[in-house]
Amino acid sequence: MTGLRGKQKTMRRQHILDATLKLLSKKMFSDISLQDIAAEADVTVPTIYNYFGSKSAVILELVLSRQEELSERMDAFITKRSHRDAQRALTDWVKLVTDGSFDTLDRDVWRSLYQERVRDDDLGPLFGKLSSFYVDRSVQFLDTLKQKQLIHAETDTKAAAKLLDAVCEHYFRLAIFYNAQSRSGHGDEIKAIVKELYRGLGSSKFLVS
Repeated sequence: MTGLRGKQKTMRRQHILDATLKLLSKKMFSDISLQDIAAEADVTVPTIYNYFGSKSAVILELVLSRQEELSERMDAFITKRSHRDAQRALTDWVKLVTDGSFDTLDRDVWRSLYQERVRDDDLGPLFGKLSSFYVDRSVQFLDTLKQKQLIHAETDTKAAAKLLDAVCEHYFRLAIFYNAQSRSGHGDEIKAIVKELYRGLGSSKFLVS
């Protein structure tokens, strides 16, 4: 009985997340209420409070739950044996993170969340956890490059990962708010910034003291 009840709760939780995603494809985050989510999911507002506690908590779980596929792609990239050039690997990592994020949520949904971020303090935990997710993966990636002797053996990968994450987020924001024509030169720009980042990885700023 307990197993069946647990399965039903899991299914209902996922149903609420699916309903929220459907609404996000039609409306801005700020225009969606718990009443809207409840109506779309055919549940009551108290049920949503019982499962999540707030609208922002629903969004947080929705986004994080959809990172799983991207996480698997990151893991595959990190363990890739063909990495022989650090600059090429770093450039490909930025592209993987930027492009892969659009496989979790579409561009309009991300734009809505970023625009609402400055007005809704409750979205802080969402972006904080996303940043932790990307930084942790970047540390694993840089540690792999270090093991392959493609970057300095004394590189502080935690510090470097934060900078790499900042580069990824910069280009992710450009991808969200600008059209393809406006972003036409960003590929070469990414390579140039990565080149400087690679040079910086050997500087005292990123070496373990």
